[in-house]
Amino acid sequence: NYQAGFDAGWEIDIFGGVRRGIEAADAEFQASVENRRDVLVTLAAEVARNYVDLRTYQQRLAIARKNLEAQKHSAQLTRKRFEGGFVSGLDVANADALVATTEAQIPLLESSARQTIYTLSVLLDREPGALLAELSEAEGIPVAPPAVPVGVPSDLLRRRPDIRLAEAEIHAATANIGVATADLFPRVAINGSLGWQAANSGDLFNPLSRFWSFGPSVTWNLFRSGRTLSNIEVQKALQEQSILTYRK
Repeated sequence: NYQAGFDAGWEIDIFGGVRRGIEAADAEFQASVENRRDVLVTLAAEVARNYVDLRTYQQRLAIARKNLEAQKHSAQLTRKRFEGGFVSGLDVANADALVATTEAQIPLLESSARQTIYTLSVLLDREPGALLAELSEAEGIPVAPPAVPVGVPSDLLRRRPDIRLAEAEIHAATANIGVATADLFPRVAINGSLGWQAANSGDLFNPLSRFWSFGPSVTWNLFRSGRTLSNIEVQKALQEQSILTYRK
């Protein structure tokens, strides 16, 4: 038996279930876009924070090295004054302890600076040591501008991806209530089919082998209304959850 053909169906969206489904899908897509933007903002903030930390460690390291030189010189003078009988041995011990404390801080600052460079490399999708040559030389700490032209504070809030993400999630949750509600009503569709069927392949496309059908169809989950009503309540609860997240 040989058969060839095609069929098609079109649902008449009388009660808006399909429209609300498209609306929910669009809102969920927009939420995904805003979620990506939120991740990018977080990534940029982490890069900036680690870069400032790196330059701070380098400045602290330069200050510690200068302090170490001054403290060593002071310790030598204290030792000579001790030899001359002007100070006690406690003063010499205190001066040496200060030198040792500063010397102990320098390796920690060097390690912190190198670790920060590794972190920046990973954040920028590079190998951990890829930026060592570029960032090892000390530079000044970046200074923020005295004022940021944000305009109206509410406009600044509207530019935040996390807030737009929460709004899109509310939109999707609200549309999903409409999708669930549409299940209470019948679905009306127009279906059609066209094809050929024959016992021999040579007769397959003979006009006498052709068949077709066309007409409406109605489906209604009349005996599942309890489940549908429960699903509507679930969607309403999810919408309320999205609203609470937005308010937070």
